[in-house]
Amino acid sequence: MSRYEEEENRILRKAIEDAKKKLNEQDAVLRQLLAQSTVQGVVINVRGSRVLVSVPQGLMEVAFPYERVEGRDLSRTIRSGSPVRLISNPDTGLLSIIDVLALDDWFGDLAVASKEAKNGECEVEWNGNTRVIRIGAGIKNPEPGDRLMVDDKVTIALKNLGPDESKFSFQGTSTVAWTDIGGLALAKQTLVESIELPHQYPELFKLYNKKQVKGVLLYGPPGCGKTMLGKATASSLAKSHGKDATSTGFIYVKGPELLDKFVGNSEAKIRGLFARARKHQKKFGYPAVLFIDEADAILGKRDGRPGMGIEGTTVPQFLAEMDGLDETGPIVLLATNRPDSLDSAVTRDGRVDQKVQVTRPDRMGAVDIFKLYLKNVPLAHGVDVSEAAEFSAALLYDSKFQFYNLFSTDGSTIHFTLSGLANGAMIAGVVEKASMQAMNRDISYAVRGLKNDQGVTLEDLRLSIESTYIQNKHLNHEVEVKEFVENNQLSVDRIIKAQAA
Repeated sequence: MSRYEEEENRILRKAIEDAKKKLNEQDAVLRQLLAQSTVQGVVINVRGSRVLVSVPQGLMEVAFPYERVEGRDLSRTIRSGSPVRLISNPDTGLLSIIDVLALDDWFGDLAVASKEAKNGECEVEWNGNTRVIRIGAGIKNPEPGDRLMVDDKVTIALKNLGPDESKFSFQGTSTVAWTDIGGLALAKQTLVESIELPHQYPELFKLYNKKQVKGVLLYGPPGCGKTMLGKATASSLAKSHGKDATSTGFIYVKGPELLDKFVGNSEAKIRGLFARARKHQKKFGYPAVLFIDEADAILGKRDGRPGMGIEGTTVPQFLAEMDGLDETGPIVLLATNRPDSLDSAVTRDGRVDQKVQVTRPDRMGAVDIFKLYLKNVPLAHGVDVSEAAEFSAALLYDSKFQFYNLFSTDGSTIHFTLSGLANGAMIAGVVEKASMQAMNRDISYAVRGLKNDQGVTLEDLRLSIESTYIQNKHLNHEVEVKEFVENNQLSVDRIIKAQAA
């Protein structure tokens, strides 16, 4: 081997030895870094020189960082609820705080306050469980229904996000007046006497030792105006107190929306609704209307077996809220088309004092409803609203639009017609279809460069009612026929489908 090759091998051996040494040094640094991996946690409490921190492994006590870290005095920023970063000491294995994180960069679970916070602690509902947690420093004191962002151990609240008012609130303001509701004279009168008069004549009610009702049950077929009655009640209450209707004055919720697969969450939602109503009363000075549609979904009959069915917990929670109502509580309106399925403890006097049947409109009621909707559409020349309403109601109740023949036990035959399905929603649909026909006709003229603008004619209304009949004749009307038989106290032997008109 030449001298040149020996020198080259020596240089190569030295380079290899240097590389091994560098790798060993880097391995040592890496091991040290791994031993000092950081974790994140939340400060639960600060007591003297010790800090209690919630970390993924559990609750740990660490030393208060008196020393400056990277030029910052952390002792001035660490407080209850502060998110922090910690590092493990490789010699002692103890954690040390090295940084205070921005709360805006922190994410966590949501819990809902079930009771008002006291002494820095609050009872919350979380994933169907009831927990008592601490409230972080500087956080607004939670009230029932407030959403709280909590740490992963659910031990402390980091943020108060307030109640979720996007749910169960009527979007906008309820400006429906009693005059905007056609027919339903008895239902409107009952609501006015039960809800409005106590606020308009408080001294007389006090003299006669009368109290405002806590709740009203509105029952009847769908589409007949139960929700409209609730909106009118809210608007009228606001007006009787010299206020404008607000979005918080009409709290609307459907019973199935309150159902939750986690035990306790449905009850928490019910508490939150009543808490929101009390806030409205406190802010505006008059009660909110809490309208629970499809109330049978959460307030159905209990079967007597403890813990069986959602009603076993939602009904007692609702009863507790109703029994606790005072002058700051809401006026509760329950709506259902299955009143017989409600729990008797809900509908008894003292809780739901008035039971109002919202029936399908008769012919005169249909005239009133047609007038309300027809006044908002252009009518053909020579046709006024009253004429169009009378014409439409007469045709809607014409016996030629038959669905079934009901043979009574006394030998008579009763016809179940389109009027047996009539409700406010159907009448609104009839006017809508008629106005669409008129508009399409005007469009066809405009396409040809001709001007028409005729407006809705009686023929448009006739075609619209015939179309409504055709659309419904192949549907199942078992529930409506049963309702018709019961309301008219009929004894029916047979039911046969009628021939199309």
